[in-house]
Amino acid sequence: MGLFKAAVASSAARVCGRKRLGVANNGKKVTPWSNQEVKNSIRAKNVAYKAWLHNKADSLRSRYAGARKSASLTVKKSKMQSSENFGHKPDSNYWQANNSFWQIMRRLRGKRSHTARSIKDQNGVLHRNESDILGR
Repeated sequence: MGLFKAAVASSAARVCGRKRLGVANNGKKVTPWSNQEVKNSIRAKNVAYKAWLHNKADSLRSRYAGARKSASLTVKKSKMQSSENFGHKPDSNYWQANNSFWQIMRRLRGKRSHTARSIKDQNGVLHRNESDILGR
C-alpha cells in the first residue's frame, strides 16, 4: 500500500470510524440453538465414539449409544427452545415487530426469493410450466 493511500485510510478511519463488513465470528456460522450444553454433549458423544473405535468392546458400544441418544435429545431440546424464543421475539418489541419480522424473513430466505418452478397436481404428477398445469 502506498504512503498516500495508507495516510488517507488511517485518517479516514479516525474521523469516520470503522464498520465491519462480512461475516462475524471469523466466518463460522452461528446457530441460535447451539449453546455450551449442546457442545458438551456432542463432545462427549465424539469421545465415546473414538473410544469404541479403538476397542470394540460391548461396554464401550453401549456407552457410545447412550451418549449418542443423550446428544440427540439435547440438540432437539435446544432447537425447540430456540424455535419458541424465535416466535416470541417479535412479540417483545411490538412497535418494531413489522420491520424486524421482514428483516428476519429476508435473512432466512436469502437475498433472492425463490419462486416455484414446478407444481404437483392432485394426482402427484409434477408439471413444469403453466400450460401443463392448465391442460392447454
